[in-house]
Amino acid sequence: MLLLHFIQPVRLTGIVQNAYIIEFDQNTNNSIHQSINDELRFYKNQYELSSSSEGGTSHPIIRHLSKHPAVVSISSVSKLVQPQWFNGSPNYTFPYSNSVSQAYDVHRQLKITGEGILVGIIDSGIDYTHLALGGGLGKDYKVRYGRNLVSAKRDEKLGIKPRGEFDPYDPCTGRNTGHGTHIAGIIAGYDISKNFIGIAPNATLAVWRIFGCDQRAHDDTVIKALEMAYEAGCQVINLSLGSENGWIESPLAAAVERISKAGIIVASVAGNQGMDGPFSISSPGIAESAVSVASINSPYYPAKVFEFSTFPGEYFSYLPSTSTQSFPNGELAYVIVNGSFPYACNNDMQFLTQFSTVGKILLVKRGHCKFNEKLKNAKLLGVKGVLFYDPDTSSHDVARAKTHNGMLPCAGIEYATGNRLVTYMMQHKDVIIKLKTAEEEHIIDGGPGLRISDFSSIGPSYELHMKPIITAIGGNVYSTVPYRVNNGWSVKSGTSMASPQVAGTLALMLEYYQKTKRSVTGTFLIEQLQNHARILKKESGIPYHPLIQGSGLIQVFDAIREKVHVSPAHISFNDTASFSVYKKITLTISNENGYPLHVLFENIQSGSIQMLPANTADYQLNKAQIDDGYFHVDLQFTPSSTAVIPALASVKIDVTVLINNHMMVYYPFPMYGGFIVVKDALSKRALSSVPYFGVIGSMKDVPIFDKGYPYMASEKNITEKASFPYLFTLTRSKSRPTMVIRTMTGTARIEIRLLDKYGNPIGVIHNGVHTYKARNGLANKRYTKYKWTGDYKAICNTGKYVRKYKCDDTHEIRAKEGSYYLLLRALKHFGDPDNKDDWKEWKSGEIIVQVE
Repeated sequence: MLLLHFIQPVRLTGIVQNAYIIEFDQNTNNSIHQSINDELRFYKNQYELSSSSEGGTSHPIIRHLSKHPAVVSISSVSKLVQPQWFNGSPNYTFPYSNSVSQAYDVHRQLKITGEGILVGIIDSGIDYTHLALGGGLGKDYKVRYGRNLVSAKRDEKLGIKPRGEFDPYDPCTGRNTGHGTHIAGIIAGYDISKNFIGIAPNATLAVWRIFGCDQRAHDDTVIKALEMAYEAGCQVINLSLGSENGWIESPLAAAVERISKAGIIVASVAGNQGMDGPFSISSPGIAESAVSVASINSPYYPAKVFEFSTFPGEYFSYLPSTSTQSFPNGELAYVIVNGSFPYACNNDMQFLTQFSTVGKILLVKRGHCKFNEKLKNAKLLGVKGVLFYDPDTSSHDVARAKTHNGMLPCAGIEYATGNRLVTYMMQHKDVIIKLKTAEEEHIIDGGPGLRISDFSSIGPSYELHMKPIITAIGGNVYSTVPYRVNNGWSVKSGTSMASPQVAGTLALMLEYYQKTKRSVTGTFLIEQLQNHARILKKESGIPYHPLIQGSGLIQVFDAIREKVHVSPAHISFNDTASFSVYKKITLTISNENGYPLHVLFENIQSGSIQMLPANTADYQLNKAQIDDGYFHVDLQFTPSSTAVIPALASVKIDVTVLINNHMMVYYPFPMYGGFIVVKDALSKRALSSVPYFGVIGSMKDVPIFDKGYPYMASEKNITEKASFPYLFTLTRSKSRPTMVIRTMTGTARIEIRLLDKYGNPIGVIHNGVHTYKARNGLANKRYTKYKWTGDYKAICNTGKYVRKYKCDDTHEIRAKEGSYYLLLRALKHFGDPDNKDDWKEWKSGEIIVQVE
């Protein structure tokens, strides 16, 4: 992997122009690498990862290298933004629920704490002066190694005093400060005065600061840190970073894959884009060997709370709107219509005025109109405050309403609270219910159910590999932050908090196997962790889909002590149009006990995931339908659904998918899933489990473009569709024709070709090739735009159309006056680029180029 860039790159949104990451074939010999290095001798090489290095170059050398047989891929260097995380209360230590991850069982019963294991953290740096993190940096401290990869110029530009290359201290200020410090505390923090113990409190840490105080970095810097972590001897690396991209071909994912193959275990985030639905997984966690981690909410969390006079001694959490500083005490208005609270939209006002509401608190349901409309109507009713809840029972997290200053106080409550209030009011119409706001926050017990965080991203990869593969607590996690922030402690949420719990767990497992003098691979550890995860179930008792929870919630004590191992630890049956080889998987089940086991195999089905809406013209997915589908498959176990596994031996079982052809499919491309559970035939105790999933239909048939896309617009107004013929004056940048697209699935390649007036392809427009494009998100404003500057590169060999004069495809050409068309070509999912039928094409109207 070769990283190349100019000394002064021009920056574009999302990428650094003229900066490249070049991946080499690892099987090529050193002489080939040396010949390439000789060609780059004029460029500065900064570091090397496996078969990789970095330096500066120019376009001609990139074109030359692209034709070299040892080059696998060439990609632009991408910008990374520090992952979004969500603030919580800084004032409480959570009561730790050992039943959630079993870490304390490992500490107490096995005396395993991560001692002797080096865990790398590549993030925003660390406040190593924090006493819970050892109080210092160096040989005699918990944080033993570290480097600062953020340039002094970047810190100085933001008014931060640089601390030097060998100091990973996080010097930043502001509300988002401390991401790396929080992660370090989750992995290895220890402060008995706070009753705080990390997952692996005696692990040693190595920290690389790659995010500046602007919360930004480049993926080549992450690759450099990965190489340094490898050289430092890290056994586990945590990457609580990434960007939404479900393609395993991304440069960062490729680097993580190589690090993993070298024997280092990499834990990374699934991502915080769960509301975008399937294929929202982040890279580099998308790498095949990476441990991609989903998030559940902590069963305990601090919250602002109400008391209701009708439920003495109980506290009910609420979340104020963005403009609500405090919520008033008062009497709840009795406003119930058709057995429920109203939406309080404009069309509800005709009957709301019939109720007594002045000076009271109004309860409403979320939806049907914007919060501003609800609050304006509530003000007309004379109420003093508004409570709302989401009637969608699948949404467990309370939403924060976005409101403006000067509006009525507004707060969200849980569905269960709203439902309980409406039930009580209907049964006790004459009872006055008074609300009182508690002065302090309270620890709320979320109950026995463990809920997947709404923000947690959903798989699979675009190649239909299972991601995420495991789940840990990422919602409402209490840990360390720099002392200058909230006195050193804070509650944060995000899959950034879930990943380090898995990194710490792997450190515990590594220490255990070292102490027992058993040599195991990283693959074995990851599979063992998956085999013995706790399958998470919804309130209905149906498991969350594997593409949401992976194998389930980490259970480290079980993963260490249980003696049944299954490989592979997760299964993708691909789509039903793929080769038959994908429909049968062989599992190897090993019995490490000193006695034989009589086992049976059970298929526990989850709800199916709706990849697309029933009406493909409507792109907006409904969150409630994400994994509430009914489609499922049967599994056939060969030679039998039972087996006897001899002591210290293994057996092989073939698992075949049986599609129910009589089951109606009411929405396209359902993603079925479930778990193969290995049980003791006598006691029926679960001994191990393996998640599986697949897709009904052919991924090649998934629509690429959303309804109404693509279309042409002008650069100055991309929301208004252009009319044709379109007049493009080359010297006027605002008149540049811009193609706007919105993809419903990922595509491995997009090309925008320039056609002459006869419709013949003559070139590809500037920046008109986009490889491994992720699909656009669900929000209406998420689209991708490609503007034509008037420049293009010639196509010298187009098959049927061959240019009759000397052709140069190395330099950009300025279009001459005349008529042109733009042709968009997008490769279908699983499409063959050499098969013309596997491309989706769209042609613009006539574009007339003129020069003033």
